[in-house]
Amino acid sequence: MRNITGDYNSTPEDGMSSPLDKFIYDIKRDRIKQSYIVAMRTVTLLRDSISRYQGDTANQLEETICGEADRLVNSVPTNELIVGNMVKRVLRLVREEADASRKRDTSSREDAAIGGGLHSAMVVPADSPAKREPSFGLPEAVAIEELREPLLESIGELIAELESSAVHIADQSLEHIHSAEVVLTIGLSRTVEAFLKGAALKRRFQVMVVECAPNYKGHEMAVRLSDAGIQTTVVTDSAVFAVMSRVNKVIIGTRAVLANGGLKAIAGSRCIAEAASFHAVPCIVCAAMYKLSASYVSPVQLGSPEAVGLPPSAGPGEVGVGQNVEVGLGQGPGEVGMGQNVDDRVTQCTVAVEAPIFEYIPPELVTLFITNTGGHSPSYLYRLLSELYDMG
Repeated sequence: MRNITGDYNSTPEDGMSSPLDKFIYDIKRDRIKQSYIVAMRTVTLLRDSISRYQGDTANQLEETICGEADRLVNSVPTNELIVGNMVKRVLRLVREEADASRKRDTSSREDAAIGGGLHSAMVVPADSPAKREPSFGLPEAVAIEELREPLLESIGELIAELESSAVHIADQSLEHIHSAEVVLTIGLSRTVEAFLKGAALKRRFQVMVVECAPNYKGHEMAVRLSDAGIQTTVVTDSAVFAVMSRVNKVIIGTRAVLANGGLKAIAGSRCIAEAASFHAVPCIVCAAMYKLSASYVSPVQLGSPEAVGLPPSAGPGEVGVGQNVEVGLGQGPGEVGMGQNVDDRVTQCTVAVEAPIFEYIPPELVTLFITNTGGHSPSYLYRLLSELYDMG
């Protein structure tokens, strides 16, 4: 079970009292780095909202949950797909429990009609409330606890799935990593880290970690793997194509998996996937089911940042801005003579350099997805979507 206390207790600006406002603030300020934390806090917020609800009818509870979910999705940035994924999962649980309550109510009314005899069932007027369908969702007669208790139980099962997702992915490592193999990965992914460490318990293999400039998260990943006894080599981003011929398989993480099988992955992953495809090296993606999104990307949008919900311009935490650099004005080859004070003609300016954190990887570059439910090909994702979300 992962510890989320450190991220969960983030301190927002003054005036934000509700947990939902705090969560939205943390998302917008890019304070939550792990997608697992985003998923867990989203589900926890909706669960707490259901637990605190003080209304009288199940219909009102259903409307309250939908309103809370809409506010959550509309308030967070569009590039945070995990929030929408978990909201859809919870709303599907709400609909399933609502249908179950509706069926139980219908069955009880039919039993009451049979118990009262055929005559009493026939003489009920057609416009009687007993024969009219409810205007929304659930029958008004359904007690709120008949929906709340099973719904909280289902959400508890969803939280347990989130907590065990990394463990279930790591349990499959021995099926994909064999002795004396060379595995290449990029940056720091805790899911991939657990996957490689799980395989290292019984197999000896080598890992090449792409450093992932300019954040150089690959260095931290290399230290963690080395501490676990795994032979690790740090590779520069520019050397990926040169070393790919020595690699047996590529294993990377992702921020989100799109409905067409494409990835929203850390910048630099596209270069690795293209090099792996050129050298016929399998590219394996470790991703829990909560990262599977119902968002689609059309071929026309593939070149635009909006295709995967990335902002088209600079945003907090997504570009390197404010770096002070020295720029010489009016200087050219041969214009500065010996003994001249060049510093007198140098000024300070601020240069903004765009450095996107994520990029899009098309599904044809992915060989296999390893999820907490098993391994799946990109073409099978449509089936998983229908099992997780209401696609209608």
